[in-house]
Amino acid sequence: MDSPTTSQSRLVTALKDEVGQYAVGIAALVLTNLCVAGIPYTTKLIFDALEAADAGADPEALPRVASLAGLMVGLAVLMGGFRVVSRVFIFNGGRRVEYRLRNQIYAHLQTLGPSFFGRMPIGDLVSRITNDITAVRLLGGPGILNLANTALVYASAVTPMMILSPSLTMWALAPLVGVFAGTRAVGPRIYERSYRAQQDLSRVTALANESITGIGVVHAYHREEQRQALFAEASAEYRESYLGFILFRSVLMPILAGMGGLGTLTILYFGGQAVIAGTLSLGDFVAFLGYLAMLMWPTVALGWMVAMWQRGRSAMDRLGEILDAEPDVVSGSAEIGDLHGAIEFRGLSFAYPNAADEEVLHDVSLRIEPGEQVLIVGPSGSGKSTLVSLLPRLADVAPGSVLIDGADIRDLPLATLRRRIAFVPQETFLFSLTVAENVAFGVDGPSLEAVQRAAALASMTGDIARFPDGFETLVGERGVTLSGGQRQRMTIARAAMLEPAVWVFDDCLSSVDAGTEQRILRNLRTMTTRATALFVSHRLLGFEDVDRVVVLQDGRITEQGTHQELVSAGGWYERLYRRQKLDDELTGQPLEETA
Repeated sequence: MDSPTTSQSRLVTALKDEVGQYAVGIAALVLTNLCVAGIPYTTKLIFDALEAADAGADPEALPRVASLAGLMVGLAVLMGGFRVVSRVFIFNGGRRVEYRLRNQIYAHLQTLGPSFFGRMPIGDLVSRITNDITAVRLLGGPGILNLANTALVYASAVTPMMILSPSLTMWALAPLVGVFAGTRAVGPRIYERSYRAQQDLSRVTALANESITGIGVVHAYHREEQRQALFAEASAEYRESYLGFILFRSVLMPILAGMGGLGTLTILYFGGQAVIAGTLSLGDFVAFLGYLAMLMWPTVALGWMVAMWQRGRSAMDRLGEILDAEPDVVSGSAEIGDLHGAIEFRGLSFAYPNAADEEVLHDVSLRIEPGEQVLIVGPSGSGKSTLVSLLPRLADVAPGSVLIDGADIRDLPLATLRRRIAFVPQETFLFSLTVAENVAFGVDGPSLEAVQRAAALASMTGDIARFPDGFETLVGERGVTLSGGQRQRMTIARAAMLEPAVWVFDDCLSSVDAGTEQRILRNLRTMTTRATALFVSHRLLGFEDVDRVVVLQDGRITEQGTHQELVSAGGWYERLYRRQKLDDELTGQPLEETA
């Protein structure tokens, strides 16, 4: 958890940006409370006039009562109007705080890397940027309104109370000592329970997100009851922690209400004696009770405000865990012209942050010339995917260990680097958009012709023609309506839209049949003749014509050369190639045949 000072300073900083909205709203509150304060004083004047009329001392008393009643109605109407204005501006300030904070967090999330998302469940993050930000918004809207209103009501009520009777005012305010003690004792416990409740809600959200995302696996293994039991347990923990928060908030409210009631009893006793003794007029006493009644709701609302403040603090602490997270990769700023695609790995060693003592790559040195087509192969876990993922800086590297066109990739702007490298990952991901929007995801203002060319390159034209709405067909969340092969080909088409200087294909054809794979490879070789292309694949057949083959084993380069050179060398590559060639011959299906 963040320190109280940090969370409070964050809250104050977030709220200060809306000082203009709050100033207008508070000004309207001042006018509201002046109207409210005028009503008890008008009531006093009415009672004084009625006493004078009853005694026959003032023949104009009754007409004055009618005028005063009209004034009271006017004050009530003005009060309602100013109250609406105050709420519009102050609540709008809270909404603007919410809007700005949500966008700030979303922007920061996009700079964070695998080390952050590896330890933060997606459901937890969703809970933070919805429920926790809502708690901050409530503090910035209703919370600020009631805080300002309480201060103004006390100022507008206590001032005339002091004028009417200083001694009675002291008796009326004496119970506030109990109010202060109660909030000091219960406030920290409200914070703790609120923080725990928000954590438990995040767990519920994370479990729901995970179960829904993996519903196919849940069904396949018949684990519905087990997942239901986990969810019920998490829901029960959230219920208990939230009830704990409500309990302490509920304890505080009666304490404050009781203090207000005690003040009223005190005034009835001492004020009644003053009226009987003739030291206080009946009108003054009625007015005093009216002002005291004005303080009742703000006093009770103090408990609600304390709970809201503590909940806002705990929410800001949880949001602070996101805002304080450091990006894995920081963009460079060096100016660079068009990339030509010369790549060099220079003594590259790499380990993931969560396993820094286990290097995935060991002293890898490799130079790839512009326009060269290179196949990277090796056993599972040899570091192939890690090696190619470092080119677009999906993880960071040591200075001077990866260069493009002679420039350290750490010095290049991320936007420039990633727009010039078309990276087709092993794991596909499509958005809940149309086919055309998914293909054109990385391009601003694409033409339909460009989208169609990219789809043809990935052998998607026939599939798209069979979709209900062609290129306008919605693919569903994560591409759930498509087959594995269709998703992979669509990601290839998405990369083709960039017209990059470097292509990186990370085993992206594993779900495609052999014939389709060969067509795509021919298309890619045609399109990448002027660009550097790196292919990571477990299949060797079909890549015989690449310029070079690099073999990685245990994070080290053990073989490299042309296909013929490596076959002649009789090493790991030759043995795997002969085995795959034999398997293909035994299946009796030529590679050119389509499924």
